Amino acid sequence: MIKFISVLIFFISLSVLSIYTKGDQELYIKAYESFQGINFFLGYVLYYKIIGSNEPVYYFLAWGFSILGVPKIVFASLANSILALTFIRLGKKYGVSVVVLVLLCLTNFYFIAVYTELERLKFGLIFFLLSLYHIDDKKKFYFFVIVTVFTHLQFSILYLGMALIYIVPQIKRIFSSLKLNKNILYLGLGIVLVFFIMKGHILRKLGFYYEGIDLVSCLKALPLSILSVYYSKRRGESLIINFVLLLAIMVVGSDRMIVLVFFSFLYYALQYKRGINWGVIITMVYFGIKSIGFLVNVIENGRGY
Repeated sequence: MIKFISVLIFFISLSVLSIYTKGDQELYIKAYESFQGINFFLGYVLYYKIIGSNEPVYYFLAWGFSILGVPKIVFASLANSILALTFIRLGKKYGVSVVVLVLLCLTNFYFIAVYTELERLKFGLIFFLLSLYHIDDKKKFYFFVIVTVFTHLQFSILYLGMALIYIVPQIKRIFSSLKLNKNILYLGLGIVLVFFIMKGHILRKLGFYYEGIDLVSCLKALPLSILSVYYSKRRGESLIINFVLLLAIMVVGSDRMIVLVFFSFLYYALQYKRGINWGVIITMVYFGIKSIGFLVNVIENGRGY
């Protein structure tokens, strides 16, 4: 069934993306087509110029598939198929109802937005889900963390929340024992290294999005954060992650950041009663209805937003 759903989403994506040619997709299509027949380094310059991003992983994949002659619509549809497959397999690992997982993949507003408009975030989400799937295997987990961050820097906010869960008790131990934990040192160096490499991108994005404290976007995300904490078996952990996300939304003020809050909510709520609970059901119905308007916009205007 899982493979069937993955294939189904591939063909649905081919249909929807064939008419989704405006918005961010217009830039991604232009960039993807410009990669054909040019070398890797020149392609990267064009990628930065057209997309305004220097996150390398998405570029490496897009350039590679473009050079192989794979049409952009097939490239994106394959990614959508892999995203659905990865999400369902992660959900099954946590004992979530397959029916709930499939309905989310097929009908949810945020999934459809990621399938279509949010191109780089889609690839970042795939690698983020893979990092969660391999969270018990340190080498694979850290590998996918690095790949995720260099695919879409926005996910570093989620990882920062996860890191704080580990850091806070370790700092207490450092003060009590007066010994520096080498894992904390490595983690700190890793954060500094990412900031150093992506400093220009970070500062540019902050300059673009920051327009003062945005309480409206924060209030939009608050119900999902509350539900996330409510359904979590580890409420302190969920509280820290959602606090970091809400703080980021207040500063950056981007509605697209709410996507991360939504997936944080899913992570905790789907583990409660196999995902068959009122929080998941109500949000599933609400965002399912919202996705209808999104698809109507695609048909009428060539984009969802």
